[in-house]
Amino acid sequence: MTMRWVAIINTDQEQIDSGDSISTEDNDSIVALSFATEQEAREACYAYAPPRMYTFDECTNCYMCRKKFNKFLRRPFNCQNCGISICLNCATNWPSTMLPETFTLKHRRRSVKICLACDWLNDSFRMSLVNGDYKKALALHSTGNINLRSPFAKGNHETYYPVHCAVVGGKLPLLKWMVESHCCPINPRKRHSKHDTRYSSIGNEAIVTSKGRSVLEVAMETNLTHILRYLVVEKKMNIMLYRNLDVALRNLAFCLKQLPEC
Repeated sequence: MTMRWVAIINTDQEQIDSGDSISTEDNDSIVALSFATEQEAREACYAYAPPRMYTFDECTNCYMCRKKFNKFLRRPFNCQNCGISICLNCATNWPSTMLPETFTLKHRRRSVKICLACDWLNDSFRMSLVNGDYKKALALHSTGNINLRSPFAKGNHETYYPVHCAVVGGKLPLLKWMVESHCCPINPRKRHSKHDTRYSSIGNEAIVTSKGRSVLEVAMETNLTHILRYLVVEKKMNIMLYRNLDVALRNLAFCLKQLPEC
């Protein structure tokens, strides 16, 4: 019998704050995810557990500009990424796809309110990955407001997951930090669950860009042999799924040029 680790996430803040015992049976607020290792289960909890929303009774002033809320001129909102109370002037909108589904199970909207601090952190983290800035990426992630499994979906450009950006940056230690230390998935296809439930897609998404490109496909177009070797040799990604013959042959020629002469 194969042992599995189960991550149980309660997405209902009122249930948690009540302190009452919570039944997991027939409870739409409970999400249970199964993993092969304890590390995978813990990292899934970090990624998919929604932030605690500060109540407006707890926060009478905007967390960012410190101005007092009122019902008419300065209405309060919660940042859906970190939970703090903010006013409209200190908020921006994100597509809801930039947050895990567990963050918005009750009210799934096309866009969500995000504080300007989280927005800046998100943009800075994306750039640190693309630029291969290992120290800056880790420092930004340590704030606790960065989700390694949520795609960068702002604007009209191609939507990338953080692992795609790490590949573009070409910094192998950064990619390994995400995949090995934080168990970020790189699967190019959705894995089919034996138990097809309402939440079976959570943590089981196909990690592809908005144009359908996998992590391996992005790596193939960078000509970075150390990244390709890691994905194909160490992570066992199937290179036969790659269909662009011209790019594949160009990569083969590039790899051959890197080999020492006999």
